[in-house]
Amino acid sequence: MKQLIYTSAATCNFPAEDLRTLVTKARIRNAVYSVSGFLLFHTGSFIQVLEGSEQNVDLIWNSVARDPRHVCTLIGESSIADHEFHDSPMAFVNTALSNTQPSDIVDYFQLQPLIQLDARKAQQYLRFFYKDLNCDK
Repeated sequence: MKQLIYTSAATCNFPAEDLRTLVTKARIRNAVYSVSGFLLFHTGSFIQVLEGSEQNVDLIWNSVARDPRHVCTLIGESSIADHEFHDSPMAFVNTALSNTQPSDIVDYFQLQPLIQLDARKAQQYLRFFYKDLNCDK
């Protein structure tokens, strides 16, 4: 089983309705391919983890990476024994609607260099929000 984490910066606005549509479509696609994941959105930036068979994660990643609505940066890939973010085909948190805010939350352009140096930092960041009671699973 494979886990893949990436960040991306939106190249266009993502109003709430567009985010809901994006998440709904991702959940359907991920369910079809037996991929679980978690998507975190913060002021025009995304961090996402995908988990499933290597073939299916790669298939989804290749589609996501080609989407012109954002510019993606792969943070890391690893083999895992079991899903860590398994509650949904695509759990989702929009930090603007979350009651939980880490003191160091920053925009993607500031966060990206920090996360790229250490995939574990990205996992910790995702876990922090995944435990949030307002996570839309």
